[in-house]
Amino acid sequence: MGKLRIGVLGSTRGTDLEGIFKAIDEGKLRDVEVVCVISNKRDAYILERARQRGVEAIFIDPKGKDRESYDKEVAAELDKRGVDLILLIGYMRILSPWFVNKYKWRIMNIHPSLLPAFAGGMDLEVHKAVLDYGVKVTGCTLHFVDEGVDTGPIILQKAVPVEEDDTPETLKPKVQKAEQEIIVEAIKLFQEGRLKVEGRRVRILPAKVNIEHGLSVGMKLTEEYRVEEEHAARNIGSGEVKVLSTPSMIAFMEMTSNKLAQQHLPEGYVTVGSGINVRHINPAPIGENVKVTSEIIGIDGRKIKFKVTATWKDILIGEGEHERVIVNTENFIKKLTEKLRE
Repeated sequence: MGKLRIGVLGSTRGTDLEGIFKAIDEGKLRDVEVVCVISNKRDAYILERARQRGVEAIFIDPKGKDRESYDKEVAAELDKRGVDLILLIGYMRILSPWFVNKYKWRIMNIHPSLLPAFAGGMDLEVHKAVLDYGVKVTGCTLHFVDEGVDTGPIILQKAVPVEEDDTPETLKPKVQKAEQEIIVEAIKLFQEGRLKVEGRRVRILPAKVNIEHGLSVGMKLTEEYRVEEEHAARNIGSGEVKVLSTPSMIAFMEMTSNKLAQQHLPEGYVTVGSGINVRHINPAPIGENVKVTSEIIGIDGRKIKFKVTATWKDILIGEGEHERVIVNTENFIKKLTEKLRE
């Protein structure tokens, strides 16, 4: 994936935009680029902030246009620049349903309170409402935009204590600092594909861990196993002859795949089976040896896919596919212990 391309819509000073620029400069946001800032206010300082950074600053005059017509002009500018994520920073317009649906779950809005409390207001009026109500803790909310006002699924929130001597003017910069922190965090989560909307909730998915290993597609390992009494099932045809059972054949296949993977994993990591689909084709009698071959046919992050076959005297007795997942040994044991205690 290339750079994450961000488009910003704003109507005010856009202080939070500076937080994004700073995070990019400091390397907290990597492979992220703000490609344009669009405003419905010609003199909005957020446009000047963009110009100072060499970012395209675009004024679109809303005069005489209905919401959808205006939003289609905005969308044309965003699409022209290949925008992946849209951030609303002090944007004083309600988006049309057309726009919201076109960029569903790709529009984030920052609000200076802990929603759903004090929804609908802007800037200092929100902080004044907070102080007038006498709350002890305020904060900010970053949410995906839906067709309502400040009603979309909440991505992140951050609390800010209210001091006895706070005024709207002193509270505002404290909340803005928190806003910038969660905006940067949410951009990273979006970039990593870790935000999943489920109804009103936004689930934050676990981080994908990049593990340095020597595994590659095409690697093979063949192991030989002796079929003992404990591996036996009765031959359905005669009812007397004992042969290799399907569960035992699957166990041999899993052991072979695991051994192949384990040879190339760093210390502290193991593989855990996450699925196997095999056919048991022919019998293999007790006291004979079977050969099991496992070949890596796919690698997707921590998931490894194997093709497995089992033979006895050149007779194919079973074949199929097997998937294993690379896990941290310590974390896996911890989670397994917790599960057993439930």
